Amino acid sequence: MAGSSHGHTPAAWTGVIIAFIGFCAAGAFMVMDQPVGFWASMGVVLLGGVVGAVMRSMGLGQPKSDHPVHATAGDREPPAPRAEPRGPLRTGAAAGREPEPPPRRVRGTMPPVNAPSPHAVPGRAARLAAPAGLLAAVAAAFAYVAAVDPNEPGHYPVCPLLGLTGLYCPGCGGLRSAHAVAHGDLAVALQANAPAVLGYAVFAVLWTVWVIRAARGRPLRLDPPPAVLWTAGGLLLAFTVLRNTPFGGWLHP
Repeated sequence: MAGSSHGHTPAAWTGVIIAFIGFCAAGAFMVMDQPVGFWASMGVVLLGGVVGAVMRSMGLGQPKSDHPVHATAGDREPPAPRAEPRGPLRTGAAAGREPEPPPRRVRGTMPPVNAPSPHAVPGRAARLAAPAGLLAAVAAAFAYVAAVDPNEPGHYPVCPLLGLTGLYCPGCGGLRSAHAVAHGDLAVALQANAPAVLGYAVFAVLWTVWVIRAARGRPLRLDPPPAVLWTAGGLLLAFTVLRNTPFGGWLHP
């Protein structure tokens, strides 16, 4: 996101504020067990993204192409040509004047230093701020699910697909698996939602790699090949179909 002026334009601030209000309202309605209010608040979150995109199209947001970091080689201005001297350089006494004395330094003052580069590499603490913030958010979510048991009815909204059709979606049982993982019961977590447990493990590995690379000043680049994405999607689809068949009862949360 460096160089995109993220968070410093009216479009970005408006979209983030609307989405933040929607998230806060969704959390409140989740605790109050109000499914209609929860999904209406999630619609407000999506509305924030739409409003931000519309405001950006109106010229209230800075496109990434305007920043030199994202400019292509053809968009950058070529350097101005240097003028070649037409004769031998003559300075000082050879040019008919006295050489200029060096600038005097006032006692007790520091010599001038170069201004900091606008693209200076941030410090280690700044680089680790994002991983630390994400870990704090995930830990808070797990702590809440560990304290509020999803196995007891009335604490969390019902899955819309399960409530309307009676079919289990790929995420059904995710809160129960998180509750079991938080209490150290891996067998129950796998029975509730095995892909969710695998997702927790993948997140832990990626977060660790992120922290190591951030500490060394290297960005984390995630570019999985299409074969990996198609395989993961196929396995998740097979899991969803299997748990909704008569002989897939052992996969029910």
